[in-house]
Amino acid sequence: LAQSQNFFSYFALSVMLRNGDAHLKNFGLLYDHPNDTSNIRLAPVFDVVTTSVYGDKTMALKLNKSNDYPTRKELIAFGRDVCLVRKPEAVIERIAEAMDEVLKVHKDFVPQAFAKQLSGEWLRGRDSIL
Repeated sequence: LAQSQNFFSYFALSVMLRNGDAHLKNFGLLYDHPNDTSNIRLAPVFDVVTTSVYGDKTMALKLNKSNDYPTRKELIAFGRDVCLVRKPEAVIERIAEAMDEVLKVHKDFVPQAFAKQLSGEWLRGRDSIL
């Protein structure tokens, strides 16, 4: 159950950051031994890129048979019904707050023009789900 809830967090993050390159291969599993299925867990999130900044406006993964970024309603239903997250809205809000903080703290680490473009994509992604 915890692993499916973690997956929802990773998926919601990809949606909000406009990571259109999130393929299933970007969601890894960790295990201690191939024959031991008692301790399979989701690997930490990796390979997260805001692809929309480069013109890619769709997702590699499909949700409800569509490559379009999901609406808030669709994302919440996925979290609640498929990933069994009790309060998917709270997960979305936590990610939005973290995104705001990252933009504030790290704005000086990338060239100003790119930072403006990147933050615009993040804000559009975040606002489409809030």
